Amino acid sequence: MKICQYCNKKISWFGGVDHTECNAVAETHKSNIHTYIKESIIAGNFDIKNTPVAFKDAEQFLIASEVENAIAYGYDNAVRHIIDDALVDDKERKNWGAFRNNLEVNLQQSFAEVSRWLNIYGTDKYLHMAMVLSAIKNGEQLVKINSPSQLMLNNDEVFIYSWENVSTHALNTKKKFSGHSTGGSYRLSKKITLRHTQHRGKPILYEEWDPIGIGELAITNKHLYFLGYHDAKDVKERLSNITSLDPTDDGFIVNINLKSRPAYQFSFNSNTTAWLASNIILNAQRI
Repeated sequence: MKICQYCNKKISWFGGVDHTECNAVAETHKSNIHTYIKESIIAGNFDIKNTPVAFKDAEQFLIASEVENAIAYGYDNAVRHIIDDALVDDKERKNWGAFRNNLEVNLQQSFAEVSRWLNIYGTDKYLHMAMVLSAIKNGEQLVKINSPSQLMLNNDEVFIYSWENVSTHALNTKKKFSGHSTGGSYRLSKKITLRHTQHRGKPILYEEWDPIGIGELAITNKHLYFLGYHDAKDVKERLSNITSLDPTDDGFIVNINLKSRPAYQFSFNSNTTAWLASNIILNAQRI
């Protein structure tokens, strides 16, 4: 026997109370929180001590973890709206800071504590990438980020960003032969037969994606690096050799102006990460 977390009535596997209505009300309350959080962050008027009636009603109906998750979801929606142009301006940055500060002060929690439950969707990583891109485009100083330990930089090289658990393939040009053979058999004696064969074929070039493995993709103002995990080989390419980037379902293809290695394909666990990463790579040489 279970108890409905909303109406406190018993739930039985063999009938009993229908909780469809309770669940529907809960979803409405969650939606109200999503909307308020997103709109108040964008407008810059969020105040956890002065929320609308719909928000207060939701807090009374939902359990604490559901309220936290709903706030995190609304926060994620707001950040995705902020970065929809792949940039973060001063006003957007100020409104984001005011929201975070309001939660920290009124809930008496540290930045790290708020981040733990506010970032269940990886939201701050998206915002951080967009802020890095904004700094590059505006000629501002980059926020200091620790580079991967195995990355060796040149004297004039600046580390910008890196992405973990990226799946990588290399486009290789290969050769096969297409054609046919002709010939016949000629009996010279009862015991000896001569076989005459002629091969007529021509080489055909074709391209094939070969897996490199999974690793960390890093970008500087000079190079694109792939630092492979385990047996995956490392890759280093000059940004000046990149001709274009083509989007894929889960990442992008980096086209290189070299015949020996014409392209690499990188796959990410998030389309938003792939979109922001491609923009950072395309603008990296501005630094």
